[in-house]
Amino acid sequence: MLRLIFVCITVLASFLACKNLVFVREYKPKLNDFSPKAKIALVGFYPYSYSSYTSGRVTTTTAVLDYKNPTSSLLSIGKPIDTIPSTGFDTSVSSELAKEVATNYLGKVKISGFAEISKMIEIKKVGENMTYSLKRRDVDYYLIAIHGPAFDDHLGNVGRILLTAHLCIATIGTVPCWSSMATESQFLLYDKKLNLIDSKSFTNRYEHLGAWWGREDQGDFNLQTMEVADSLKVGVYKPQILEYEDYLKELLNK
Repeated sequence: MLRLIFVCITVLASFLACKNLVFVREYKPKLNDFSPKAKIALVGFYPYSYSSYTSGRVTTTTAVLDYKNPTSSLLSIGKPIDTIPSTGFDTSVSSELAKEVATNYLGKVKISGFAEISKMIEIKKVGENMTYSLKRRDVDYYLIAIHGPAFDDHLGNVGRILLTAHLCIATIGTVPCWSSMATESQFLLYDKKLNLIDSKSFTNRYEHLGAWWGREDQGDFNLQTMEVADSLKVGVYKPQILEYEDYLKELLNK
């Protein structure tokens, strides 16, 4: 019995010591001439962070926006909205239009996105009603980026994880646990009156391995959430952001 316990502890310790190894496709930006005349406020641009808790035999994992790792740093045009001062409200933009923009964003990122969209639109309860007011800023456009998915529930990927996780445990982390994780980025470009000018989406996958021989600088492997380390969260969306920036430059150059 003691020997069995020792073996189990050894296997578990080895598995917990597994490191990430992440492969992301590369995108080479185009060398487009671009004069950044447009003033663009960047909204969103956050990956997810995860937390789990167990009650009995049930483990629940929750995803929320990770405000510590914005992907807006990858763009060479535009500024995060909270770096652009606001002065009152733009009363020429209706509450209904502001509500449409806010609820569309919150419908996709859920309540953890409230702090972000509130930088752009004030949401306030007045009596029994909610009011939505666009904060006035000296900008030409608002660019909202929504990353995802929060969870990759594709059956093929779930099966791959379950199969390789067993092999990883059986070989004490030598055979890697493997997942092919989906990434999505939707970019919504609004003018300063909240008219939708353009919408563009990108989808891709990146390969995520966990093994004892993984890269130390890519952090510890987490089988439960399959979350990548903070240092990688921006990088997995980098190809989509760079590709969109080329697209946006061409759009604004017209």
